[in-house]
Amino acid sequence: MTLIDPAERHPSHANAGAWAEIRNRSTDLAHRTAQRALELAAAPPTEPTEVSPIRPAGGRLRYVPPVAALGVAAVLQVVAMTDLAGGPVAKGLASNPQLAEFAWIGYLAGLLLGLAVASCVEGGAAYLMDLYDKHLMARDSTWLLRIGMAVYVGASAGLLHWYLDYRHMPTLVSWVLAGMSGLSLFLWSRGSRWANRTQMRASGHLDPATPKLPAAAKMWHPWRWLVTQYLISWEPAQTPEEARQRYADWRTTRRAAPTPDNTTQPNVANRDGDTVNAPDEDEQQPPNGAPSDGETPAQKPRQDIRSAQDIETVVRALAAADPKLSRRRIARLAHTSPTNVRRILGPDQSAGQAQTEELESAPPTSPAEVAA
Repeated sequence: MTLIDPAERHPSHANAGAWAEIRNRSTDLAHRTAQRALELAAAPPTEPTEVSPIRPAGGRLRYVPPVAALGVAAVLQVVAMTDLAGGPVAKGLASNPQLAEFAWIGYLAGLLLGLAVASCVEGGAAYLMDLYDKHLMARDSTWLLRIGMAVYVGASAGLLHWYLDYRHMPTLVSWVLAGMSGLSLFLWSRGSRWANRTQMRASGHLDPATPKLPAAAKMWHPWRWLVTQYLISWEPAQTPEEARQRYADWRTTRRAAPTPDNTTQPNVANRDGDTVNAPDEDEQQPPNGAPSDGETPAQKPRQDIRSAQDIETVVRALAAADPKLSRRRIARLAHTSPTNVRRILGPDQSAGQAQTEELESAPPTSPAEVAA
């Protein structure tokens, strides 16, 4: 024990070394504690422990409803079998004066029989639930096990209802037991399916859930919400922002798609004498907005850059080259609409006649035409 001089209020010279050692140890302990705190603060946060894919979070809680329902059913089955089987045996023994003192053996036999029946029935139900888990995790069919669960609930409640009615007791107990058994099996199956979906999601066999847009989006923007749900239904999005971006991309692509009047012009003859071959009728042309050989599907669709004068020149050149062409055929070769063809060639003249008259009235432009 350290001695302190009451007059000087400090340790005596004999214990000065002990006090110095204690101070050094305290300082060293405080330094190491502060260093450890700094290390823990600088360390990255640890990830939460992953839940086993076989059993969902709170796996022990899912045993409470089945244990309660099966336990109550087992107790009632033991009571019923003891009364139905042990009662007559006990009465038979009591009627015999020599065996009257052993009448309790009848009830003991009924009790043992009731325990056997309850163990078989309720144990079978528990094993049925375990088989359901195993079949579901193995991606196997479970419809037969579901039928077995329904048969168990109905048979157990029906037998109990008959016993209560036979003994003139309230039959409401049988309905309560049926509800408890059905609810416990339903909750157990929901937990098993949750574990199965967790395992499938972890192994990549199940798509993640689609993001949920707010209710205001459904109310004030129903069309956008429906289109967005359609776009993310085949390839789910990860976040609501990604879902909205897909709608924006779809809307941009839809607006950029060319119309029949806004397509690429084929090579035909013009009025200046620069003639080129027009495409044959059987020649394959890419559809409107389809990428050419040098383009990829992700590139922006091609847009027509022709002016109204260029379209008119093409239409009149086609009409002059073959006066028998119909206006619909000219519109198809010129990649424009029949309305534009009628506007250019006029409603009262045929295509060839209008083009022939215009070419005859036009002044000569080439040296060959001047010489003629």
